[in-house]
Amino acid sequence: MTSITRERETSLPPFQSRLEKWDEDVLDFIVSGQEEKSKVDEFLNEGYAIFFDIIEPHVETAKLTSKDPIDAKRVNFSFQDERLKGFYPKLLGKDKFGGTITIFGYKKGGFSDEPEATVLLQDGYDVFLKKSVTVSYNRQTATGLKGYMRIEENVPSWVRPLTGGKLDITETKSLNELSALQILRLVNSLAHIYVEKIERE
Repeated sequence: MTSITRERETSLPPFQSRLEKWDEDVLDFIVSGQEEKSKVDEFLNEGYAIFFDIIEPHVETAKLTSKDPIDAKRVNFSFQDERLKGFYPKLLGKDKFGGTITIFGYKKGGFSDEPEATVLLQDGYDVFLKKSVTVSYNRQTATGLKGYMRIEENVPSWVRPLTGGKLDITETKSLNELSALQILRLVNSLAHIYVEKIERE
């Protein structure tokens, strides 16, 4: 191991090595075309755990407990980021090269250590174009799938004054076109970008 490698590993956030290995393994699994349920559940469970490992150190600084996203911190992102490779084009519409990320609604269950939080993806220009994924993870579940994701999308169309009454349809790639593992890869990548930018403020 070189001194540069040692320096990089010691400077990485605690979750990053796990995230990078998980992401690589999941991508290999997706590309291989396998659909073994037990393996999918294993990847999902680990991905849920990594997601909360990423965001929980920032619950206070990023105001993640805010119930309304307007009260939480919001950061810009670009699809040119290597971590989002494969999710462009059209996730937020044609020729949209980025947007904003907000993570909010963090809470834990009343009688269990079951965290939940929502990742909100928005177009930087059309604030009505929103895509969100709420992640919940029950660390106490002994076997099987330990969490869930709730996916919501709001993709407006418009009749604008300068279009002669023509319906302007916003064409986006729906999250419903992705697999559960692809969605969780996206969520964890967005969370990683989010906390990096929060830390730089």
